[in-house]
Amino acid sequence: MTARTARPTQAALPAPVRRRRWVWITVGIVALAAIAGLGVQQWRAPRIHAPLPSTVLEANDYFGRAMLFMNTRQDLPRARQMLEKALALDPAFAHARAWYGFTHVLLIDSGQSNDTAWLYKAEAELRRALQDDPNSARAHASLAYVYFYQGRKELMPQEARRAMALDPNEREGPMNLAMYRQWNGEYEQSQALFKRILEGDPLFFPARTDVGENQRQMGDPAGSIREQEKILEQDPGNMLALMGMGMAHLTLGNAAKAREALAKALTLEPQNYQVRLLWALLLAVEGRRTEAVQAMDGEVLKYGELVIGTSLVAEFYAVLGDRATALEWLDRAVRAGDERADWFERNPLLANIRNEPRFRQIVDGIRHRQERRRETAR
Repeated sequence: MTARTARPTQAALPAPVRRRRWVWITVGIVALAAIAGLGVQQWRAPRIHAPLPSTVLEANDYFGRAMLFMNTRQDLPRARQMLEKALALDPAFAHARAWYGFTHVLLIDSGQSNDTAWLYKAEAELRRALQDDPNSARAHASLAYVYFYQGRKELMPQEARRAMALDPNEREGPMNLAMYRQWNGEYEQSQALFKRILEGDPLFFPARTDVGENQRQMGDPAGSIREQEKILEQDPGNMLALMGMGMAHLTLGNAAKAREALAKALTLEPQNYQVRLLWALLLAVEGRRTEAVQAMDGEVLKYGELVIGTSLVAEFYAVLGDRATALEWLDRAVRAGDERADWFERNPLLANIRNEPRFRQIVDGIRHRQERRRETAR
């Protein structure tokens, strides 16, 4: 069953998931004008390299509907349908194609699919969008996002900065640059970028959840909980915050509180691969070994092979006491671009492998690459 057919109906739509960025969008000038039926010359956005509308008015209308489905109704499948209709009417509609490629990545990012083929389909769509409009900030920013999931993190900064230069209003650029810094273990630089975004919009919850996640990894899980609470006060079903809350409590050693947050997330999205992975980890921490191994089934492990999940699988096996397998997964995480050496050394869930020689080799290798990056940047 594909991710699209497995998606719940609109009436049963869940709250946002970890980095489900399609809920960030405020409907842009292009979309609003398309819905209003205004002429092309009347609604050109007065900003740097504004996205080009389609010359086919009906294609613009479908694009506007897609943005409403993504922003207001949080319905990714319907948004994708609207984008497909827009592109059928105008295959050269670069802005719609850039968004369409972006939705491919979201199927992975949101935990709806564990099929990495979506990443390569996304790249193909984004490159085609850039052929039609080389100045598409959305396409450049989304390409950085694809690179992260493909394990080509070193290519992220160029695309993210290109997007930021083309359109300062394109949030995906600075968010991806901040994520790049985070996964390099460059927490101060990452926090500065996330907080700059929050200065412009304090209610922009994806940046706030990442600020909290950085705090957890920097050794302040209590501070992370406070950030997630700010979001949950406004949206008690926010999946990003629930998962962030669960992980912060696990880091503090409070499995009961972690269960409370993750159980709510699992109720909201029982088939979500991210939630299932965290739930398996919780069961391992609680000492429910048989249940934990059952929960970490082949499909969840397949999702864990993505860079955002690989170190979590390492934590899972470390907690279970399977040091060899934990080290194998940690090494796999690093090879995919996870270079959070400070976090690996302070993460209590990796305590069982911290004295292993292989662990020290992995961390020392990261330190060496980090130093080379600093020297290159000088």
